[in-house]
Amino acid sequence: MNKVLRTSPPGWFWLVAIFLLLCNGYGVFAYLASVMTSPAAEIAVMSSAPFWATGAFAVAVFAGLAGAIGLLVKRAWARGMFILSLVAALIQQVWILFVSDWLAVSGAQALLLPLLIDLVAIAGIWFAARGIHRGWLR
Repeated sequence: MNKVLRTSPPGWFWLVAIFLLLCNGYGVFAYLASVMTSPAAEIAVMSSAPFWATGAFAVAVFAGLAGAIGLLVKRAWARGMFILSLVAALIQQVWILFVSDWLAVSGAQALLLPLLIDLVAIAGIWFAARGIHRGWLR
């Protein structure tokens, strides 16, 4: 018999969930800003992005936001949303890092943001998995 007891999440669970919501909310803002308005050099690079890269960007940020919302409503599907977000982010990063001129336009410091995005997605996956294991998410 493998029964998981349902328990209420601790207070820090809500702080982490809100932090993930803010991070992913910023991602949605960045996506909308990139498709609506950006500096001229960035517009040139982003306008050359293939559909799959722009689509992956959209999926990554909206799936991450959905995962954070899933945590706040204590749903186990949050983990799947964070996994989808990470996979989509990695697909988009293939174009950013290996195909486009993004690094030439933005400089080497532009590598930090993709790394941070991946770390936040991995943290979301881990945190949701922990919530499922602890019975906080159903």
